[in-house]
Amino acid sequence: MARSQLAAECASTQARKRGVMESRRCSQQWRKVVAVVGMAVSLAPAPTAGQIDLSGSWQLNWGDATGIASTISVTITHDVASGQLTLTWLDCGTIYLDGAIHTFASCNAPPVNGQLSGTQCQVPVAGFYANQWQAETPFASSLGTCADPPLAGGTDERRLDGVVVEASLGVGTRINGTLAFGRVEVVNTLGVTCFLIDLGGTVRPAMTMLRNDVPAGSGQSAEPLDGVRVTFDRVTAPGQVRVTPLSEAQGELPASFQLLGTPAFYDVTTTASFSGPVTVCLPYPDADNDAIVDGTNPPIDEGQLAVLHEAGGLFVDRTVSRDPTANRVCAQVLSLSQFTLGKGAPPPDPAQQVCRAEIRKRLQSFFSANLAALQRCANRVNSGATTPPCPDTQAAAAIAAAEVDPTKIGKKCPSEVVSTLGLGGSCAGAATAADVAACIVTESGVAVASIVAAEYAQLSAALPSAERKCQVAVAKAGKQYAGSRLRIYRACFGRKDAGKVAACLDSPSQTKLAKAATMAQSTMLKRCTDALVPAVRSTQCATATTAAGLAACQIATHDTETARLITLLP
Repeated sequence: MARSQLAAECASTQARKRGVMESRRCSQQWRKVVAVVGMAVSLAPAPTAGQIDLSGSWQLNWGDATGIASTISVTITHDVASGQLTLTWLDCGTIYLDGAIHTFASCNAPPVNGQLSGTQCQVPVAGFYANQWQAETPFASSLGTCADPPLAGGTDERRLDGVVVEASLGVGTRINGTLAFGRVEVVNTLGVTCFLIDLGGTVRPAMTMLRNDVPAGSGQSAEPLDGVRVTFDRVTAPGQVRVTPLSEAQGELPASFQLLGTPAFYDVTTTASFSGPVTVCLPYPDADNDAIVDGTNPPIDEGQLAVLHEAGGLFVDRTVSRDPTANRVCAQVLSLSQFTLGKGAPPPDPAQQVCRAEIRKRLQSFFSANLAALQRCANRVNSGATTPPCPDTQAAAAIAAAEVDPTKIGKKCPSEVVSTLGLGGSCAGAATAADVAACIVTESGVAVASIVAAEYAQLSAALPSAERKCQVAVAKAGKQYAGSRLRIYRACFGRKDAGKVAACLDSPSQTKLAKAATMAQSTMLKRCTDALVPAVRSTQCATATTAAGLAACQIATHDTETARLITLLP
């Protein structure tokens, strides 16, 4: 339906109900609604009709062509044989209105029944379902007379009409369609109606539903919002992923960072349990493929884009790759919170480059010395040369000798430089060389303790020769791989600082890392047979039943713990 038709419908309805609104004013008001609910869209070709299962968790997104207007998390229970289904809201979602994204304090949308016939989905089958909602924070709106007193809540009627356009192995993964709106009433903080219209199902904004549940396993991913993809290294317990667009975020942005627009931020959460790094990719517009972000003035080159992740109240650049074909930029993190995409900070100045290189050097040096000392202690225990616990006196002395001296760091990292680096993890907010030194010691200690716990099944008695040789090989390979991984990132970050690469890891670095992983696996497999695995596998690798499975688990564990340190590196 054209906007002129919508305006006429609006004017007619309002005249009947209130008799006071002129058609021109109603048309102006209705343009505000169109900005929120969008316009009807053509449906993509559907997959072959059949018994498609829609049971599971979904993120429902609706709006117009200019951006996301609303996001809601829902679940569907579906009887495939009859096609009957029930849609239940998991949260109240968000809405884009008057140039900002608003959240809801409460909503009352009871479970509603619907039907899947072939690939056609309707909820409910006839009529509308009612939704009553309350804004978390009342706000002045240009709808009707909802500016003063401000908008506080309201009710609306909806009907979902969709087509399953993507499915895998009989399971639906994407539904495209529209939301038909009926009566819409908005009230202000005094409880007085400030906007009222009966659309009668004639307004149908575009809607997509994307499956957002992730099963247990390696490399699991979800794309709850078009273009926003979340990939987990390992999911240990299944759950759902939600991506909530936000206008504002809690956290401080670097002064030189330039946001792209609305939504400016994405809050990424999950109910799944996971381990290892998570890759979060955010989209940017470039419809004409000219490598310039659409709508930016002055123009922003896609090579300047960066993804920042909020940690400890600060947004830190965690960009690892750019995909100009898919128009996405990706970051890698160890925890989920808020993310944003925009024009990154300028290259570090010479003083910052010197300091950043010094911190990376000290971090890798202390980590390597700490890990080597604890591994030597564990090997002595397993050979019967000493008794636990570790570190023993010898290991403790080696760790102490490798101390991180803040005075040495301070020579290349004065306080006025440290405070500008935007360090990550527990180093966020570090302002002095002493802060940096303390953070290196703490984070390295946590990473090393986890690595040693994963490498050694026990530290309580001398092991038989074959088992001990396998255990030593696992530790040797782990130390080599962890050291190589840190060196590869350290070198790539140095090249990035110098403007020689756009993101880390670049392709040559990825090739080196894959080679390091292959060498580590080979070292373990030379000494470890399937028969030895039950005796040498740690709790972290308890599910490994073969030597290859043990090696893969060790690589994954070392990836996780070194990623902890990589996120600290500026």
